[in-house]
Amino acid sequence: MKPFIVMTALCCALMACGTPEERQERALCKAEWLQKIPPRIDHRLVTNQYRELVPTGKSTCITEGNKTTCQDEMKRQWVDRQELEEFDANAAQREPHIRACVAVACTQKFGNAECKLD
Repeated sequence: MKPFIVMTALCCALMACGTPEERQERALCKAEWLQKIPPRIDHRLVTNQYRELVPTGKSTCITEGNKTTCQDEMKRQWVDRQELEEFDANAAQREPHIRACVAVACTQKFGNAECKLD
């Protein structure tokens, strides 16, 4: 699920740079090429890093009367985790076709590959 979120965020970021007309053409081209080269979901093992609190091995103890309370000292540290990630194995093959489709459609409709209205 994580790769889809990343891919969606990446697409949104890339699309934010284009004109509304270019985004519209991209949506049409993407729909066309998703049918021609459908997604093929595969899994791969990836290493992700997370910052976590880990014990330092030291403790601070306080004694009040006959009761002693100890608190472990902690520090933030990067921890590697192996995780299984889903991805679209056909995305890299499909994306150049979508970009070419957008460029052709924009050139035909607007006279330029960026769909700019000059």
